[in-house]
Amino acid sequence: MKTTAAPKILPLTSLRFFAAFMVVIQHTIDQPAYTYHFYWWGKFLNMGYAAVSFFFVLSGYILAVVYLRHDKPIDKQRFWMARFARIYPLYLATLIIDTPHAFMGRLPTKGFRVAFEHTAISFMTCLLMVQAWFTKLGGINFPNWSLSVEALFYLVFPWIGVSIWKFNTRQTVLLAASIYVFGLAAVYGMIHAGLPYNVIKFNPIPHLIAFVIGIALARLHTDWLKKPELKMRLERLALPLIVLGVFLLVVITQYSDRIPYLLMHDGLLVPPFVCLLLAFASGEHLLARILSVSWLVVLGEASYGLYLLHIPLWHIFGLNYLTASPIAYMLYIAAALAISVFSFYFFETPVRRRILQYFTTPSRETVVTSSLAQ
Repeated sequence: MKTTAAPKILPLTSLRFFAAFMVVIQHTIDQPAYTYHFYWWGKFLNMGYAAVSFFFVLSGYILAVVYLRHDKPIDKQRFWMARFARIYPLYLATLIIDTPHAFMGRLPTKGFRVAFEHTAISFMTCLLMVQAWFTKLGGINFPNWSLSVEALFYLVFPWIGVSIWKFNTRQTVLLAASIYVFGLAAVYGMIHAGLPYNVIKFNPIPHLIAFVIGIALARLHTDWLKKPELKMRLERLALPLIVLGVFLLVVITQYSDRIPYLLMHDGLLVPPFVCLLLAFASGEHLLARILSVSWLVVLGEASYGLYLLHIPLWHIFGLNYLTASPIAYMLYIAAALAISVFSFYFFETPVRRRILQYFTTPSRETVVTSSLAQ
């Protein structure tokens, strides 16, 4: 049986870079973002945290397209090894790089012994990728909490993904809508029940909203692309979907100070992300071609490195007082981009291939799809 080609993913690769760059901006220029919060772009700077939900939707979508669209069984061992080979080497490297900063930060107030013990516990918690479950035990290269969340996604994907792929269109739409509505209602209920802030913010369970909707979107999109009339309709609707997605992002951003932060953090923005993802995965429209230019795709492939490296690098720059001027900050940004690209080509990709070769584990993931599916 002939299978349809996978949707174009190059524009999604570039979108991933913009999402990662928003995270970097929010983490490193909090003061300017706070100062200019009354401007629309100032509020937008403060929304970098919401980009993580975009990563979760995109991860579910890409993994489903790669592993489920041909209706073949998932070899769980090979899937988990492929995911480990892709995310863990750089994750471990950045954990090691940032550990001295965590220790030195605790040393003045806790003393050597306590600082060492606390840092060792934090290191082991992050090493096992359980810091999103035990937030008080983390604290090293803090953006890596989302990889702890992704670890749960990878663990359950062979069962959740296969189950969703068996649904028909109506069931899939109903599932996605229900997950979104009831998932956010659960988050809202946890807020009013007085659950600890960090539990609601970082716990992996609420973030399943975005991941499951990403899988559901892949299920629907794959079916639509098999039907010529629906495929043509999607191509015609691509630009309106982009306009709708951007409009929703702008409106929600402008009213973000009136919306509970934890709702924003835990999946409220999934609908505009779905609009953008669907639009850029459908057709060869002008904006998709713009986002497919080679240098943007390279930055998108390196976005995982940018996400994990920007805080350790920020700490290195900060320790040398290089972040006190705009010029120093631009040097930091340039260094972060250059090092993340270098990491992708000369560390992440070679190490991933060596791990898979060592364990003789062929993967359905290409270099491009694996760079997207985190």
